[in-house]
Amino acid sequence: MDIDKLAAEQSPEPTEGNSRYNEVWTFHIEHEHAGEKLVGSFKNRIINNNDRLKIGNTAARMREGVPYESIDPATREFQQALAHLIVSLDAERPVWAKTLGSLKDDNVIWAIYTEVVSHEATFRGPRPDPKAHKEDQRKQDGKSGELVAGQAGAAAAVG
Repeated sequence: MDIDKLAAEQSPEPTEGNSRYNEVWTFHIEHEHAGEKLVGSFKNRIINNNDRLKIGNTAARMREGVPYESIDPATREFQQALAHLIVSLDAERPVWAKTLGSLKDDNVIWAIYTEVVSHEATFRGPRPDPKAHKEDQRKQDGKSGELVAGQAGAAAAVG
């Protein structure tokens, strides 16, 4: 599973309030496994350099002394994802997700991690240009940015 590719495919929603452009972002998960529906909200916080160290230490503890090279790549990637979630997610989360490592379905971990990585990629990526957004909105409204007769006089008086 290519987590970076999945995160890149997520479309950010540049809205006020709860946005992937904010340092803290709340998202909702609905996942079904073996007839059980897992539903809940999570609050993710953008990690800093100290958090990166905690993630590395947490993943290393999960290896329980087994050399990194001895672990297959899929397991290493899963350990890294799980460690990232343990560090970046707020402790207030659904009861079923209090201990992420005890979940029986790894797909729910990947679903949560995909949202978290998408948040990180959006937060650290380029910001939308507010001017371009306003121009796009004008075009959608049928106004291409041209001034109407009454607006032209007002603009001349201001400028």
